[in-house]
Amino acid sequence: MSEPALLAPVVCALLLTLGALFAVPTRISAGSSPGPEHAVLRRVRAVLSRRRVEVAPAPDAATLLDLTAAVLRAGVGIEGALQRVAHDVPGAEPLDRVYRALTLGQEWEDAWQCVDQDSALRRFGENLAFAYTTGAPTAELLELTAVQERARRRQRIDEQAARLGVQMVLPLGLCFLPAFILLGVIPVVLGLMQELA
Repeated sequence: MSEPALLAPVVCALLLTLGALFAVPTRISAGSSPGPEHAVLRRVRAVLSRRRVEVAPAPDAATLLDLTAAVLRAGVGIEGALQRVAHDVPGAEPLDRVYRALTLGQEWEDAWQCVDQDSALRRFGENLAFAYTTGAPTAELLELTAVQERARRRQRIDEQAARLGVQMVLPLGLCFLPAFILLGVIPVVLGLMQELA
């Protein structure tokens, strides 16, 4: 029997089994006792539902700075801008804790300690600190800082790409040099030795 002819029944059986697993209701009627198959079904469904949940990626500091500048241009203060950004930008939810801490009267540095593990939010707070403490014209300052942050990020990416090019030389040399010798040099040398002998 050929391989494609054998593959079709196996795929059909697998699809039917998966369909049967997910078609069985997870609720158990009042008179029956839960068996091990129900526990397995619950576990499979729990694992699959966990995989479907997507965590929003944390926004970069430059985007947060631009959004905050736009909110500030609309006439909202820095604390209110933090609250709006925290509620409207996926991944910026920790900024709500910063907003609450600032409204409760904590110092700027103390309020931002809750986002120390997130580098983008930490950089955002560092860039926003000068405008908060000095009361400087904030929107223009934040837009310029966003441009600088993007330039720094581009520079970091360029440096990582340059390092990757250097790091790739050794594995490529270790893989291609022996292959070149085995497939290119040795057959030529063997052919010359046979002709000379």
